[in-house]
Amino acid sequence: MIMESARRRIIRTLSCVVVLVGALCGVTACQPASETGRPVAIAGGDPSGVYYSYAASLAGVASDTLGGVFTVRETQGSVENLLLVGAGDAVAGFAQGDTTVDAIRAEGSFEQALPIRAAARVYDEYVHVVVPAGSEVASLADLPGRVVSLGAEGSGVQVIAHRVLAAA
Repeated sequence: MIMESARRRIIRTLSCVVVLVGALCGVTACQPASETGRPVAIAGGDPSGVYYSYAASLAGVASDTLGGVFTVRETQGSVENLLLVGAGDAVAGFAQGDTTVDAIRAEGSFEQALPIRAAARVYDEYVHVVVPAGSEVASLADLPGRVVSLGAEGSGVQVIAHRVLAAA
C-alpha cells in the first residue's frame, strides 16, 4: 500500500513537470530565451523551501529541453510569485491554491485581478500549528495575546495563517 502511494506521487509529480514544461514551451514560443539572450525567470520562493526546489528542477529541465536559459528567482513566496507572473517578470511561479484564486479574483493581497493563464496542482499542502511541548496552548482559541509566527510577508503561508486564525 505504501509503495503504491509513493508510486502515484512520483507519477503525479512527473506528470506535473511534463505539463509545466509544455506550458513553458507555449509561453516562450513567441520569443524563446535563446533568441533574446536573457534568462527566463521562474518564481520560486525561499531557497530553503519546496517551491524553490521545484522551480530549480523545472528551470533545469526547461533549459535542457527548450535550449534557453531558465533561472529561479528567489522570492518571499506565493503572493510575490503570482505578482511576478502577472507582471510578465516570470514565465511561471509556484503558489498555494487559495492565493492563486485570490490573484484571479482580485481579493486579499491583490488589488487587481492578475492575468494568470494556467494553474496546476503539484502536491497537497497541509496547515500545521505547532507549539512547544508543555505549552499551555491546547487549541487555536488559546492563541490570542500570544506571539504567533504567520510566515514571511508576501507568502501563501501568511495568507492561510490569517484565514485559519480568523476562522478560529
